This record gives sequence, structure tokens and C-alpha cells, in this order.
Amino acid sequence: MKPEQKRQIVKWIGYALYLLLLFLLQSTPGVFPAVFGAKPVFLLPAVVCAAMFEGEFRGSILAVVAGLLWDTTRLRPFGYSAILLLIFACLCGLLIVYYMRNNLLTALLYCFCGFLVYELLDWAVFFVPHSNGDALQALYLMVLPRIVYSMLFVPLFYWLSSKLAKRLAVEPQ
Repeated sequence: MKPEQKRQIVKWIGYALYLLLLFLLQSTPGVFPAVFGAKPVFLLPAVVCAAMFEGEFRGSILAVVAGLLWDTTRLRPFGYSAILLLIFACLCGLLIVYYMRNNLLTALLYCFCGFLVYELLDWAVFFVPHSNGDALQALYLMVLPRIVYSMLFVPLFYWLSSKLAKRLAVEPQ
């Protein structure tokens, strides 16, 4: 096996372990304290930041894997999170390649937009139709605190993604 192929395998195993660790931290009760009843979401910012460094194709692959992992613990149609994360990762990767600079401010913007779309769509599709008039209260007490709490971790994921991308980079021949 060529050294480049070995580095590719090590790179993808590294990303798989990274996503698996974040999935376990996100879905295991009691690991992170709930703030105002909200638990942080780790997979969305991790995927967005990885797509910023890896590009739209590799970021999309990571997004589908992360989304399928996330879907195993949610009472949503299987593939729901995978499709949304795929769209976010592809868009972020393409925007970085063609239009915007790769920096922390951009990562914060992308993650905030991703959280808004994901959480508001989830709230509108799965909560509002079954609520008894308390949909706005759930938005203020559950959805918005989860977005704010999760956004606190974006700088960490940006830094980790940059280190992973540089450390596991496959050197061109």
C-alpha cells in the first residue's frame, strides 16, 4: 500500500473517531450540564467546521455520517438530520472555496445560520403541529437556549477541525 493511501485511511479513521466521540458526548445524559433545560449540540458545528477545511465533497461525506449517527438517537424520520447536515456542509464548503475566507468569524456565522435553520425547521415541523398553544414558549425556553449553548463550542470545534485537517492532510505528490 502506498504511503498516500495509508495517510488517507488514517485521516478518515481520525475523522470517524472524532465524530463518534462528539456523538457520544452529545447523546450521553449527564456529560454536559443542561443550561435552562438545553443540552448542547456538537455534531452540527463539527461538521460545518470540518467542511470549511476539507471542502464540500469530503465535508458532505462527514455530514452524512454524523447525521446518520444523530438520527439513531432522535425521534425523527431516519435520514432527517443526515440530509440537513449534508446541505449545510456542502453549502459551507462551497462558500469557503468560492466566496468567503476561512476564519473563526465565518465559522460562527455558518454555525449560527445552520443552527437557526435546523432548530427552527425542527420546531416548526415536529413541535408546532402537536403543541397545545405552547409552541412559542417552547421556542423561547428550549430551542433558543440550545442554540446559544451550542454556539459557545464553535471556537473549539473550529480549532479542532483546523488541527485535524493540518495533522491528517494528505500531501500531494
